Amino acid sequence: MLHESFINFKGYDFNDVVRITSDVDFERTKILAKERVSKTVPVSEAKRLLEVSDIECLDIFGDLSLHKDLLIEIVARQSRLKYLAIHPALVNLLNSFSISKELETLFVIGGEGNAYVPEQFIHENIARVISVDSVLFFTKKSLPNIKYFHVKFDRRGGIRKLLDSYTGLVSATLLPTKSKEDFKSLPASLCYLRLINGQLSGLSNISVLENLTDLHMQNLPKLQDIEGLVSCNNLRDISIGYCNAIKNLERIAELHSLEKFDIYASKLSNKEEIEEKFALLKLKENSLSKME
Repeated sequence: MLHESFINFKGYDFNDVVRITSDVDFERTKILAKERVSKTVPVSEAKRLLEVSDIECLDIFGDLSLHKDLLIEIVARQSRLKYLAIHPALVNLLNSFSISKELETLFVIGGEGNAYVPEQFIHENIARVISVDSVLFFTKKSLPNIKYFHVKFDRRGGIRKLLDSYTGLVSATLLPTKSKEDFKSLPASLCYLRLINGQLSGLSNISVLENLTDLHMQNLPKLQDIEGLVSCNNLRDISIGYCNAIKNLERIAELHSLEKFDIYASKLSNKEEIEEKFALLKLKENSLSKME
């Protein structure tokens, strides 16, 4: 799951997640999820969930489309549902679900390839859309009020263009396909930004995102120049992982607004010099000392 600060899961009690899984996966998923899921139910016993209507977090784990009628009915009975996690194979059935108006988060998890939200499906209260395994296609008409946009991009760039159209966006994941990224095209409202798995080489105009407070960069092997961060006056939290080409990491120490700095699985050519500069910031959290 993505870091909670990027999705803003405030208000959710994940100790009360109910997970429906296949009979085959039941024992395995029960063990893996015991710290975050209060109840794991094999699909063969899921009919008993028709007797409850107060589930707030529901995780339909795996491709259970053979049981779609039962699942649709279970979801329809949940008047307080805020969080729904489903497999891509079930996404095209969303229009058949009678979903609570309180639903805030749609998490499409598992599988690969493409998933399509039906054009007829419209939900104005869904603010968080997450799909990191498969490419999720939808329209702004279907989900008009997204604030947290963390989805896998398609090769033609349609998802990226859709992201740019959400002017009130608070949090987003970006997969840079080019060496230079035009951050001016992103909504100025962004506070949380993840840059992952791309060809980005620099952050030249990232300072146009004046509201940016949290930045996570991961698996950007060509990223060298991060000097643009120096002008991001509101940055409080920076995380860097698997970025081995950065040449001017010490410039981050000029960010007096910085409170947390996490770096992992990245090469540092001048660690002692960087540590000395970061020591002056008196950060709340700093993982530099753990780097080899």
